[in-house]
Amino acid sequence: MSIDPNIVMENLSENQQEIAELIGMDCYLKLVRRYGGNLLYIQKYTELLRPNRDKEILEKFNGYNYSELAAEYDLSTRTIYKLVSHVIQQKKNAPLREQISWEEYNAQRSVSD
Repeated sequence: MSIDPNIVMENLSENQQEIAELIGMDCYLKLVRRYGGNLLYIQKYTELLRPNRDKEILEKFNGYNYSELAAEYDLSTRTIYKLVSHVIQQKKNAPLREQISWEEYNAQRSVSD
């Protein structure tokens, strides 16, 4: 992309100059052409890290260590609980070791009938 010689950094507002300096004028112009005039949300850096953080927490969760995980990751115990709640629900819904499913029970009954 060629830079229009009429577009110079000095003509940009202070905020726009910061962006252009950070990403370069070519990328700034691409951004302006694509999103100019729109409100644009740029997520926080910590949000980019969240999926890996959550995966680590789920791997370390043992069913009892809410407080330890909260302290380690600087989160509230409520946040840890929300994050692991689906794991707890899956374990609650899982059959017991010797328990057979309803489908298996019905299959066994139909064979013996």
